[in-house]
Amino acid sequence: SAEPLRASAVVQPVDWGTRVDITCSYRDDEGPATNYALVVIDRRGTPQQIGSWTALPGRDTRFTASTALRTGDIDRLEVQTPTGTPLLQLRQP
Repeated sequence: SAEPLRASAVVQPVDWGTRVDITCSYRDDEGPATNYALVVIDRRGTPQQIGSWTALPGRDTRFTASTALRTGDIDRLEVQTPTGTPLLQLRQP
């Protein structure tokens, strides 16, 4: 079933790696709080979790995460369930 989730991310190179500012929006309903993980996948396909949060229905979540990976080494970001199921992908341009 489709998750009631939308996300956008701004990926910014910094001296020590990459900073990711993410905004997630959730369908306004009365479902349970849900846990999500932000995972960066490098160009070799190696995943690295760089953040996690609990989503509350009808609320937006904004946070900043970071990785030592350089921006050019990142293939994509994924929002995943705690068990590693990808819910949506945010591709690098």
